[in-house]
Amino acid sequence: MSDNTSKYIPYNSVSPVVLVNEKCPDYPFLGGTGFFVNFPPYKEVFFVTARHCVYKNEELKGTIYIPKSQDVSCRESLPIKYLLETKYLECDVEYEDVVVCVLDGDRIDISGAVFERALRLPQQDDVDEVMKRIISRNGKLRLVGYPFSSSDLKDEDKQIISGARGMHFEIEDDKKFINRIKIVKSSWGDGDLSGFSGSPVIEFYPISNDIIEAIPVGVLVTQSYFISINVVTNTIANYLVHYCGVEDPSV
Repeated sequence: MSDNTSKYIPYNSVSPVVLVNEKCPDYPFLGGTGFFVNFPPYKEVFFVTARHCVYKNEELKGTIYIPKSQDVSCRESLPIKYLLETKYLECDVEYEDVVVCVLDGDRIDISGAVFERALRLPQQDDVDEVMKRIISRNGKLRLVGYPFSSSDLKDEDKQIISGARGMHFEIEDDKKFINRIKIVKSSWGDGDLSGFSGSPVIEFYPISNDIIEAIPVGVLVTQSYFISINVVTNTIANYLVHYCGVEDPSV
């Protein structure tokens, strides 16, 4: 793999999460970061973020606005059909800190440019193996998102006036939480990680000598932890089975 790994970072797959509260419709605000995924072989596209980016005290902070493109002149939001959530494995009372937005393919064509932005969800066993390998070899994972320290929003037109930024870090399994992995030795040096919440944690997967695929292996939820992408995969699989009538794709 080339030493210049920045060229493999999927900047096009992430988007800021913009929220508009009905009490202050003229003052949209940034909630965090999200990213697009798809679940092969199905054609649906999903937008993933951290639950705390869009919820406060069990209520949505506002209408979720996902810019259709990264063009700063874009004013069109992608329509959301459903919000998917899941409970903690350790506790079936509280929700896991992940939200999956099902994009509405009946209202907008998601087969072209939107689908091309989506990261492929990997097999769950592959994710587990990646974690074991990274920990045993002191390897690095990447993160890309929209930190508040370098992002801004023009109130009148919801225009993002900064680009996504990335970093890398090592991980360790402290076994405190199920499906959560601890971040250590981060390369980030520009303040805290506010705004990165909901960002994809990325591993590079070599398909051939010349082709490297960025695959999502987690979702950042705190300054020190990310959630395994397997939580997202399970949530989407349950949706496909119960609402789309497909056979269980996780079997």
